[in-house]
Amino acid sequence: MKWAWSSFAHYNKRTMSRSTLLSLAATLALALTGSAQNAPKKNALDKAWLETYARHLWVLGSDLDVKISDPKPSSDLPGFKEVTLHLSKGDASQDLSLLVSADGSKIIEGTVYNSDSNPYKKNLDSSRPSFNRVWGPRAPRW
Repeated sequence: MKWAWSSFAHYNKRTMSRSTLLSLAATLALALTGSAQNAPKKNALDKAWLETYARHLWVLGSDLDVKISDPKPSSDLPGFKEVTLHLSKGDASQDLSLLVSADGSKIIEGTVYNSDSNPYKKNLDSSRPSFNRVWGPRAPRW
């Protein structure tokens, strides 16, 4: 009986030290691979990441083509960059304008109004009325 107990104790000690070493090795391997703090931050100025984010945000199917412009400084909001997303499928297309913070961590979708001027100034400047008069019939029949 004494022999059986001593071999069991020897077996138990050897198994425990193996499992302890394996646990220690696994912990060390996880520590060396890096933590969430060392992971690269998501950046909206990265075109591939922004496309993935936009597809998730607006539930855009894979059949839509998404082209993203290069960021340019925003004339409406200092400290932000303007990025245009061109969505298209066949002949149909739509452009979406986003403002992205300089560090790429914040995205703004919307319209920026300047309180010092007419809120329709941008639209009025882009449409050039011709001021051609259109005359109807002399005596309309209604």
